[in-house]
Amino acid sequence: MKKIICFKFLNRAILAGLCCLALLPVGQANAQEDTVYDVVVVAGTPAGIAAAIAAGRMGKRVIIIEQSPVLGGMLASGVLRLDDHIRQANSGVMEEFRQRVRTYHRTSLADDPLVKMHMQQPANLTWNVAEGQAWEPRTAARIYAEMVAEVPTVATRFNEVAVDVKMEGNRVVGVITQDRDNRGNLGSKHEYSGRVFIDATYAADLAAFAGVPFRIGREARSREEPHAGHIYTDAFGSKPGVLRGTIFPGGTGEADNLTQAFTFRMTGKDYGRPDHPFRLKKPPPDYNPAKYKWNKAQKPIIPNGKFDMLGINYGADLAGHSTDFVLADWKERVKIEEIFRNHSLGWMYFIQTEGGSPNVGLADDEFTDNGHFPYRLYVRQGRRIEGLYTLTESDLYKDLRGDGIRAPFHADSIAIGMYPIDSHNVQNPTTPDAGPYGEGAAEGDVHLEDVTGPYTIPYGVMVPKNHKGLLFPVGISPPWGRLREWQPRLPWTTAASSVNCLSKTSRMNCCDRVPSCSSTKTRRPMPLNSRPSRS
Repeated sequence: MKKIICFKFLNRAILAGLCCLALLPVGQANAQEDTVYDVVVVAGTPAGIAAAIAAGRMGKRVIIIEQSPVLGGMLASGVLRLDDHIRQANSGVMEEFRQRVRTYHRTSLADDPLVKMHMQQPANLTWNVAEGQAWEPRTAARIYAEMVAEVPTVATRFNEVAVDVKMEGNRVVGVITQDRDNRGNLGSKHEYSGRVFIDATYAADLAAFAGVPFRIGREARSREEPHAGHIYTDAFGSKPGVLRGTIFPGGTGEADNLTQAFTFRMTGKDYGRPDHPFRLKKPPPDYNPAKYKWNKAQKPIIPNGKFDMLGINYGADLAGHSTDFVLADWKERVKIEEIFRNHSLGWMYFIQTEGGSPNVGLADDEFTDNGHFPYRLYVRQGRRIEGLYTLTESDLYKDLRGDGIRAPFHADSIAIGMYPIDSHNVQNPTTPDAGPYGEGAAEGDVHLEDVTGPYTIPYGVMVPKNHKGLLFPVGISPPWGRLREWQPRLPWTTAASSVNCLSKTSRMNCCDRVPSCSSTKTRRPMPLNSRPSRS
């Protein structure tokens, strides 16, 4: 039987940086109804957890409704490393998480060979496990559970998904959920009422249910969006003598409804022998070895001899089904998930056979109730709401409207970002010998490390224009791909800050008391003959 799990309160440290506004006092909640909350958080992703912890530490009554059996979103379902770019920029709940991983690795796993090796490396080593910047999925799930368990006013429901909302005018007042097991089977329905709703789902599902206008797919290239639309770029410096982000010939810059590749981020393990019990006995349906590549010299990057099974061009990444998944209902998503699942398992089968690494298999101690396969599909970007402010590439670009060092400053900023503008393929490569552009090449891959400066995120990107009582810390309002990396990283800070700026009464907009927020609008296109302003 599924239970509501309530948690114990310990840590108040996060309160030091909170906004002065507050939610309704807990005492005003209807104590007779277990389903009425001050804050209802849909999805226990890092963004949702940060929002719940922030509100819970203020003494507010919170519930997290999570689709899988564990908290942590993708960080507990296969994304095993922190691409924080500059570790010193981390703060809030995100930094608490990293510090706890660091402590665990340096104590309980101090004898692990990888931990020992990284202890001797510089602290700024990329994905340094001794600094808590990479982890096992089960470690992330446990630590997030512990962090939430320390807040007594936060409850959690597992294996439930949102299927509808209840509205009073333009305000969301309730969410309807349905049980969903690991294989996608739907069960009983439930209803939760609240003062404020946080949609922390990767697909921003509540936007569709509530009628919040949203975008999906790619905008056309423009002055403020020079890397938008159909595009070929040198994303990771693979072409000698060319700056990353250089636009190659062949891209049209045209808009479309396509979304970057999704994947199941498998966790592999080196068993040290080819006859381990986690070798796949046969390939999955529609297996095609031409879709895959593998470097058998690849080494584990997390403790206990485990691999982060990220394969971008010829691996587990699969383009062509992402938009369909985001727009589908939960019944339809089962069939699409199966396509991604078979593609990922096909890569594992290739690794164990033609890839020359029969010693590698799915980790035996991960996702033990799901065939050792991740609980969640990695939805890299879903719906993007039409918010009070639309963040463009020029808001993140240090040269377009910045000062050459940092991007323009937003007075109503609630977070900072350091990670480059980043997007995976929209079209997988179709031939092994394809060049960086043209026929057969991967299309849509963008990584703008050379042009992205430190940037600020205004509060209005999370607030829908005409709906109240609802925030979107993941399905925010930038164009395609601009803050994709914000989903797993910045919400720790952003959601923790913004949740405290919610409505003071049930009749106020979430944004009514935030400085500059009432005047924040979608940016008008920059005249083509104008010089970018500098802040």
